[in-house]
Amino acid sequence: MRRVLVIESDEGLLRAIARNLRVHGFAVSTASSVGEGLCMLEGQDVVVVDLTLPDAHGAVVLRKVRRENWPIRVAFLWDAEDSAALAEAEALKPDFIIHKLEIDRLLKWVAQL
Repeated sequence: MRRVLVIESDEGLLRAIARNLRVHGFAVSTASSVGEGLCMLEGQDVVVVDLTLPDAHGAVVLRKVRRENWPIRVAFLWDAEDSAALAEAEALKPDFIIHKLEIDRLLKWVAQL
């Protein structure tokens, strides 16, 4: 079973994404901050992280995954209001970037991995 970590500070969105992933057969862990999520990376297959979290930029997660050479796919969630964060994220070349409201596209991407 593929293990997915979702890091999102909006509790409602976090629950919705986690619920949808679980319904589709994924083992899901959740975190509400970069700090919490960094402690949960080991053993994950996929990490879905919000770019703009209260404690740090979501890119911190991707940098750690790459620095540690972990075989984890990383997807960024972004909000249309933060175009500067999106530009920074695109420069890092994550595995996937998706708008927060496109949960169906996210599910499709995770399922095809």
